[in-house]
Amino acid sequence: MTIRQFPEQPEDKDRPEGKPRTRLEDEVLEILQRTDTPVSMSDHVRRKVARERRERTQQWRNEALSLPSRLGAFSGIFGFAILGLLSYLLRDVSPLLATILAVLSVIVLFLPVVDRFRNGPQSSTQKRWRGRDMDTSFRPPGSSGQPAWFEHLRDRFRKPPRI
Repeated sequence: MTIRQFPEQPEDKDRPEGKPRTRLEDEVLEILQRTDTPVSMSDHVRRKVARERRERTQQWRNEALSLPSRLGAFSGIFGFAILGLLSYLLRDVSPLLATILAVLSVIVLFLPVVDRFRNGPQSSTQKRWRGRDMDTSFRPPGSSGQPAWFEHLRDRFRKPPRI
């Protein structure tokens, strides 16, 4: 007498004779059979390679999209100048390549502008003054009864005491 953990034919004791299984039950049985079978080595390697390829392409895409922000505000002008100069130098050797580089230089010139509009306005939740974040959080008032940020600003511009 052998005991099988996963019988090929499910025992339908609750089901009346002659009533076929529903489509949902068939799908559940198919999923259970698929999860019970071990993954072959070739499938495992294929999935791992595909995952690594997706991660590499995503990493390259993120690096390419963040290039203007890493290079700074003048990256479009520098790229425009370099590609324009290359297209000028290559105009006699290969007119097609020179045209392609000229079109790319115009695209690179406007890439920071497009990137700025794609990311939306760079407004922060904090108030800024001269490019620095201001601390306007409420703190208990100091000895003068004023908020802490006001006391800090006042003390910063206070003249030294006269003796």
